[in-house]
Amino acid sequence: MSLQNLKKIYSGSVKDIYDEGSTVLFDFSNRYSIFDWGQMPDLIEGKGRFLSQFTDCCYRYLGQNGIRHHAKGLVRIKNDEAPNSSESLCWRVDHLPKFRAQYNPDQKKWTYEKPNDGVSAWMLPLEVVYRWGVTQGSSLLERVKGPQDLMAMGEYSLSEAELNWKKLSDVKNNQVFGVFFSQPLVEFYTKLEPQDRLLSMAEASEISGLNKEQLIALKNHTLLIAMYLKNWWQQLGWEFWDGKFEFGFDSKASLTEQAFILSDSIGPDELRLSYQGVSLSKEWLRQYYKNSDWALTVKKVKQQAQVEGVKNWKSLMPPDVLPKTLDAHTLDHIQKMYFYLAQLICLSIDSPAQLVQTQKDFQNWFKGIHKYG
Repeated sequence: MSLQNLKKIYSGSVKDIYDEGSTVLFDFSNRYSIFDWGQMPDLIEGKGRFLSQFTDCCYRYLGQNGIRHHAKGLVRIKNDEAPNSSESLCWRVDHLPKFRAQYNPDQKKWTYEKPNDGVSAWMLPLEVVYRWGVTQGSSLLERVKGPQDLMAMGEYSLSEAELNWKKLSDVKNNQVFGVFFSQPLVEFYTKLEPQDRLLSMAEASEISGLNKEQLIALKNHTLLIAMYLKNWWQQLGWEFWDGKFEFGFDSKASLTEQAFILSDSIGPDELRLSYQGVSLSKEWLRQYYKNSDWALTVKKVKQQAQVEGVKNWKSLMPPDVLPKTLDAHTLDHIQKMYFYLAQLICLSIDSPAQLVQTQKDFQNWFKGIHKYG
């Protein structure tokens, strides 16, 4: 059997998903995307394989710590379209049905429909974003204008908000790479819309069907999972700043905590990691492009689409404004970054004896890279 014999049910800017019935296969590609653009002009050799390995190791580690998830493990499968190879290293997961999201142009509003009544478990239409702190490049730097904005997030007292605002200001002023908050922030965003949209608790409840108590439990569960990862990666010397999780929901679970099913990929495309103040995630690519004409136009057009209620913001982009290709040095750096991230976390749980040498190789590579920040 090959991937081409399976039904492709999703093709995105980074991965393709194939239907096996009760399970699906994630085929991570060498493509990448930033700023919600979709596929960028370059391919990063080996990236798909490294993402599969990274995600699989994360899920195995979390499973060992009692976290319920949908992962079934890695599988090698024939792929006639794979570059320089006859097979893909795919990630197999349980198939959880999704909500249906539709845009009403008259009301300029999205509506959500839960999967069929006969289904007892489904994917929640939410991204749960958690932040241990803030670094240069974080969208939070633009959103937060003062302590009152931090208080409005519902996590901080006035004194805590003032303390964290002072920390955040140091990052805004480029005095430090990043700062950690006195306690983490957790927020809900949409998942099924062309542009992720920040949600209030009431909006998250409306589109997901979860009540306030369940949403609070989901926040706490998110922090538990993030804490497991943070403690693990601290042992590798990494700073873990923020990330996002997605979850399925089992309506028949007896305990609220067991109702949430950790789902979708976990990797450097969903996380913000650093080592000695240098980004070790897709943030490197965002920093590379952020001051380009293309990125600045994307930012402006997104704001215009939001004001005008335009569903597809890319329809407003000038046709001649496109992202440029990466230079050879950056492309090589990104490929090695994905390689070392996957190698280090997998060796840390599968072959600790080999970890020391790989850490030395990583540090030698790190000394020679150009620091974009």
